[in-house]
Amino acid sequence: MKKELSAIVSGRVQGVGFRYFICRKARTLNVFGWVKNRPDGKVEALIAGEEVDLERMSFELRQGPSGSRVDECELVWKPYTQSFTSFKVMH
Repeated sequence: MKKELSAIVSGRVQGVGFRYFICRKARTLNVFGWVKNRPDGKVEALIAGEEVDLERMSFELRQGPSGSRVDECELVWKPYTQSFTSFKVMH
């Protein structure tokens, strides 16, 4: 079943390739949406796709790439409402 996953990740998540890591994982898992840096130093993402793939993405969000440190990962599961066609790094 398709769902959406909203995430806010804090820690050492900016300047370490976190957004591009998430983008690569999303494309591998065939999920869609976006990821962006926030002014407060956190990373925010909205990801849509099959629930099983979003579960894997939630794991990747909590792990991050080498050189990052995830202190907190706030996840909110939502009903599927968006019809994204790709996964983007927002600037």
